[in-house]
Amino acid sequence: MAEIARVRKKSNQNIPITYNTDSAYVPFEFALRAAIFVAVKSRPDLLKLNHLSFRLNMDGTLMGNKHVVAISVNCVDGGPSCQTAKSLVPVGHLQEVFFADTFPYAKLFQNQEVSKIAKNLVKKFKLIIQLVKTDKIERTSNLAEVAKSFVKDFRQSGLRTGCTPYMHLIGTHLAEQDANEDLRAYDMQGVEKSNDLLSRLYFASSRPIAAVGEIGLDETSRFQMIHQKLAFERQVIIASRTGLPLILHCRGFSLYRPLFDSISSLLPKTHPIQWHCIKADSDLTVIDNFILSFPNSIISLNGATTLIKDIDQDKTFKKWIRNHPHILNHLVLETDYPWLCPQGLSVQDYNPCTGILVTSKWIENVIRAAGKNASTIIQIANDNANKFFRFSTNKYKKI
Repeated sequence: MAEIARVRKKSNQNIPITYNTDSAYVPFEFALRAAIFVAVKSRPDLLKLNHLSFRLNMDGTLMGNKHVVAISVNCVDGGPSCQTAKSLVPVGHLQEVFFADTFPYAKLFQNQEVSKIAKNLVKKFKLIIQLVKTDKIERTSNLAEVAKSFVKDFRQSGLRTGCTPYMHLIGTHLAEQDANEDLRAYDMQGVEKSNDLLSRLYFASSRPIAAVGEIGLDETSRFQMIHQKLAFERQVIIASRTGLPLILHCRGFSLYRPLFDSISSLLPKTHPIQWHCIKADSDLTVIDNFILSFPNSIISLNGATTLIKDIDQDKTFKKWIRNHPHILNHLVLETDYPWLCPQGLSVQDYNPCTGILVTSKWIENVIRAAGKNASTIIQIANDNANKFFRFSTNKYKKI
């Protein structure tokens, strides 16, 4: 231990570290300078940029019986190599003082109202931890209600524009898992390891990646819905972290709403999303909300769109397409070939070209709009696809 202390002292002698009872930190300006120094190693022309972007990271863990919050910073403009754990520059770490009433929120946040909100959020998070650690029969508060309230307050606080994946798991799935498992037996090591593995696999790939998906929920699957949701959300997080377009598929009318709620809580409104295979038995109310909430979204129609299984549903669906003011702005065509052969086309004559042509002709007959024949609709759909997947500008991922 004496040797470790000697090496640590020698290594840190030129670093202005400040220590107090249960915390240690460096001046923020020093941390930023160190982050720039690290980033320049990956990008030599970094200092020629007009401005630099930095990301402040905060992560918590349990060491022994101590809650430790570690704070770090990195320069985003340095590229992917600066996003890895070993390239983060430590700013400081806090122990139990972070959860104490004496924590200097007012010094950290200049705005008194924001300071009050932050303190309340930490207080609620501390309560969640206490509830998880307490036997269910001895709890004085409902975990599900506290968790949902915490996430709701966080999203309304203005401290961050979106909800992180961890926050979503707390608000949506913590109580579900708690009802069936002893959460005191779990830690976050597996999650952290998976996230790190995902990053390394993604950035190591040499193949062009156009999108994530298709992914979704399926009422005919043999897997339990809670497991489907967890797997689905992990894949949504991949799209969120990589910025790649997301392709959705939902099988089951009752699953459209929970699927939409999941992507709404995990993705920014600007994220490009394609909802695959929209047809007469889809939840059109949810699809309306989807198009309205995600302006860069598209929906895809295919041979299944033309099939008539229920007369009333078919009439409602055609009316929805005909009356939607911006349907062509959010439309792409697909086939799912060799499946989903369109109505009126024989299986022998079905191929990707004939499938697209018959589906576009069906859309022409439904919308009955001047100047919008099948050929024009195909061109519009192709333009939408090029813009969505960024094919024409060659900006899809090649890493």
